[in-house]
Amino acid sequence: EKAGLKPGAMSAFYGVGLVPVFRMQISDDAKVRAMLQRVASSAKQKLAEEDFGGGTLIRAGSDDVQLVIFFQNKQVIVSAAPKNATAAMLELIAPKKPVNSDAIMDRLSATQKKYGFTDDAVGYLNPTAFTYFLSGKTNALESGFIALQSSKMELPSALCLKEFQQIAGIVPNVAIGFTTFAPKSMRQKVIFELAPERAKALAAIVAPTPAYGPTGVGGFSVSIDPMNAMNYGRAQANLILAAPYQCDKLAELNKNAAEMKESLANPALGMAAMVKGFGFSIDKLELDFSGDKPTPKVISGLITVYTDQAEAAYGMMQAQPP
Repeated sequence: EKAGLKPGAMSAFYGVGLVPVFRMQISDDAKVRAMLQRVASSAKQKLAEEDFGGGTLIRAGSDDVQLVIFFQNKQVIVSAAPKNATAAMLELIAPKKPVNSDAIMDRLSATQKKYGFTDDAVGYLNPTAFTYFLSGKTNALESGFIALQSSKMELPSALCLKEFQQIAGIVPNVAIGFTTFAPKSMRQKVIFELAPERAKALAAIVAPTPAYGPTGVGGFSVSIDPMNAMNYGRAQANLILAAPYQCDKLAELNKNAAEMKESLANPALGMAAMVKGFGFSIDKLELDFSGDKPTPKVISGLITVYTDQAEAAYGMMQAQPP
């Protein structure tokens, strides 16, 4: 509070087109600005403040793209903008209320309820919406960023744009939120929702995850059903080959599908079915800070391999050269 921040403040992270914006409530504009100036002063810098759009604007950086921090009505807005896009920055500090704002709030509420997210943070991304940028329909800020590019942006044809949107539609929604948010622990989930037919096919790949031992420093574990995974790969390759992409920019995907189908036909891959997962953990890690950057001095942990054919897998590993 002494720094001008507000306990329990509401905040939002969103996009003005493809330009990311963070907005947060504060209790005192002047105190937050003073805190930023102290931080800058410790680095022997001074942040220039200017009146802008009915508030106070701070710009940081001298390159073509600048960090912009705007204060108004006990709110702070943080984003980025091209150096000379002063007029376009009005889109950042005073964005128009979306026409479908009620639908957005309903979608956030439904996402929170569906996945059991807490009230601390919840959001979603619509990958298909990002493809509008390729249609050339950009706002002033996006146009400013494009103008900084050394070469002119080439827009895709109508056919390519349609196929790009089809690919983006494979993951129609990404849900983000916390299921635990406490002083001593936090648990966040990022959920990629798939089209129903793809989700059903992928569900067959799921397999029990093996334990991976102590996690003093950290660790992870992953497991799949290898045969079902290979069947899924073949099915996806066949889908592409049955109706190849017509856009020349996607020709590589057609080629990759053909190569994947051929490689998955290799009978030797049957041996890979023995391994259904693995885990990795680090229980001890010591770093050496004597050099320019820290380097591992001591590291120990555990690797766990999951298989339902232990004897055969062990025999196969013994046959390998050391």
